[in-house]
Amino acid sequence: MEAVGPTTPRGVLVPLLSVGYHLVLQSAASLAALLQRGGFVDVEVRHSGGGQLAARCRHNPAARRPETAPTDLGIREQYRRYLRDAAQIVDRDSDLWFGLTARAYREAVNAADGPAADALWDMFSSACRRRFGFDPEAEAKALGDAAEESLENLFVREPLCLGPVLLFRAFHRMHAGERRTAVEELLTHAARASSRLRRALQRIGTDDGDAEDLGWVAAAEALLCAAERGARNVPERFAALNPSPSDALARRGSQPSRTEHYQRRIFVSLINAAQLEEADRLAHVVKAVEVRAALPGVLLADDELDVLYCAAARELQRRKGSAERAVGLLRQLRAACDAARAAGRLGSAATLPAPARDMEVLALNVLGRRQEADALRKIRNDSQSIR
Repeated sequence: MEAVGPTTPRGVLVPLLSVGYHLVLQSAASLAALLQRGGFVDVEVRHSGGGQLAARCRHNPAARRPETAPTDLGIREQYRRYLRDAAQIVDRDSDLWFGLTARAYREAVNAADGPAADALWDMFSSACRRRFGFDPEAEAKALGDAAEESLENLFVREPLCLGPVLLFRAFHRMHAGERRTAVEELLTHAARASSRLRRALQRIGTDDGDAEDLGWVAAAEALLCAAERGARNVPERFAALNPSPSDALARRGSQPSRTEHYQRRIFVSLINAAQLEEADRLAHVVKAVEVRAALPGVLLADDELDVLYCAAARELQRRKGSAERAVGLLRQLRAACDAARAAGRLGSAATLPAPARDMEVLALNVLGRRQEADALRKIRNDSQSIR
């Protein structure tokens, strides 16, 4: 808040006041008060340049959480209502309107509210054509990537929220049933628009975390599309991306790594696209899942279960593959699926056991272990009869 004043350069004001990126402006005092109310102690807030604040504090385990906190669903619905109401009272097609409408569109897509998302997209794209003279979906490619674009020039040429909006447009189309490969170009433009904004911000000594995070997701999603259509060198291109900006925060909270999540999905997509040698370059992904599957009490995510299944299939497909290793992977997979279903999880845990048994029967026959194969086939047939 202290960074906003009559003498603040316009290039700094634009990112600070963009509703698409900063919903609340904090002063050092207000940020410290907010952290203290949240149960943190030894709070120290300092200015870190570029209109940014950095806080250092320590969690107080004795602090009590409010007993009547609203549910997450309630919060999101209230937020969506706020965005809709606010957009109705600001000047149409203004920077503020674009920011509010872009956020509302993202929220509608996240909520899988197709009708609301359709209406918001129509409004946003029409306004983009009126003010900036291009269709955000059909003509984003024509914008190019000027390396030295200033922030002032950029916000005259395109909405600053263009990158995230194009990313969520791709998600919107996939939710509606389009194939992933149909939105690859759109995802590429989303990543480039986010990069344009970040470069312009970095020229004035600042950056935007939202553009950094969603720009990375857009680039990773575009590579996932490439893997799905069987493109070459996808593992190398993914490795050229920096790790996801969210990974450091995930590690501190013992949460899954987004980078590893996309590596697993790319591995599965390459196997499904019959790009087997390309998938072999991600062999470390399989080993990491095997290690986690062997840990007591660990429930594997759907993408990890998919990796075990595809890795077993790969063993049976390779010229010098190991049917014995395929059997080991499949038994590990079936045990992981059983544990996930016992915990109430469905998804891959519900769909993979039957084909995994069929594949294991095949692998056992390759190994000449007919008796084991017949016993497993009988279990498979009995389970089908019960259903």
